[in-house]
Amino acid sequence: MSQETNSAPVTENKMGTMPIGRLVFNMSLPMMISMLVQALYNIVDSVFVAKLSENALTAVSLAFPLQTLIIAVATGTGVNALLSKSLGAHKYDEANKIGINGAVLYAFSYVIFLILGLTIVKPFYMSQIGNADVEIMDMGVSYLSTVMIFSFGIFAEIFFERVLTSTGRTIFSMTSQLCGAITNIILDPIMIFGLLGFPKLGATGAAVATVVG
Repeated sequence: MSQETNSAPVTENKMGTMPIGRLVFNMSLPMMISMLVQALYNIVDSVFVAKLSENALTAVSLAFPLQTLIIAVATGTGVNALLSKSLGAHKYDEANKIGINGAVLYAFSYVIFLILGLTIVKPFYMSQIGNADVEIMDMGVSYLSTVMIFSFGIFAEIFFERVLTSTGRTIFSMTSQLCGAITNIILDPIMIFGLLGFPKLGATGAAVATVVG
């Protein structure tokens, strides 16, 4: 006796069906907005921290190179090109393996920045300002250490964003970025100035808002 196999048809996503011109616009605009939002985190922190003091602004501004490095590594580790290629060829087992390997790479990347956050932050600030200002040193070390030690959030967010992008769902990756940025904007004044019953954390509060966002 022959057995009939019932299988649900695979729905082709828009990358295989949408006209090229419309597809490029449809996918590129959300990705451009996402990259813009990523760059806003340190800028938003600087705007609110500047209301504390000039030293606080200096401390946060000096952290920007290492914050940018975190984003650069997280973005550069992206496996979305290989993933989308495998999905386009309907090699779903291979796509699953690529996703798993990507997750492992992101985990290793976080561990590296965790170690760096525990070891190099103070020498990094000393290389820029020496012992010229203890207040800047203290605020900067507190801010950057918090951002780097808890950077698993940005690595996880960018990993899942890349997975969504590789399947053509750029609107969802943009939405996730916007939610994080809005959360950061809301929490910044609350954590920095101690509003709504929260303790006043100063520059460290900006880092906490960034991590949560």
